[in-house]
Amino acid sequence: MFFGFYGSPFVQALLGLSAGIEVRPFPGASPEKLAARRARADAYAAKLQTGGFDEALTRALLYVIAADRTLDQRCALALNVARQQLMHLSLAEFKVLWRDQRSCSSLNVSARWRRWRLLCRTRKRGWNC
Repeated sequence: MFFGFYGSPFVQALLGLSAGIEVRPFPGASPEKLAARRARADAYAAKLQTGGFDEALTRALLYVIAADRTLDQRCALALNVARQQLMHLSLAEFKVLWRDQRSCSSLNVSARWRRWRLLCRTRKRGWNC
C-alpha cells in the first residue's frame, strides 16, 4: 500500500520527484575532513609508541573483547574491577584512556601488538606477557 501510494507518478510529481531525474551522488568527505582524519590518525599512531602498564592492559582487554565483538554486563564488571584493583584510575581517567586506546587499536595491528608486548615487559610487578 505504501509503495502503491508513494510510488505513483502523480504523488512523486507532486512532491518534486521524477523518474527522469538522476539522484545526486553522495559528495563524500571534504578535503578538510580528510586532512583532519589523517592528523587524528597520526596523533593516535604517535600515542601507540607511548604508555605503560595501564595502556598495555587496556589494549589487551580490547583485544579480548574484539574476539566476541560484544561488551556485556560481565565484561563491564570485570573492566571495573581491573580499573579499581590494577590501574588505580578514576572512572573519568579510565574512560579517556579507553577511548584513546580504542582509537589506537584501529591502527596498524602488527605494530600495535609488538608495542603491547614491550609495554607489558616494563611491568614492575613481574608480569611477563
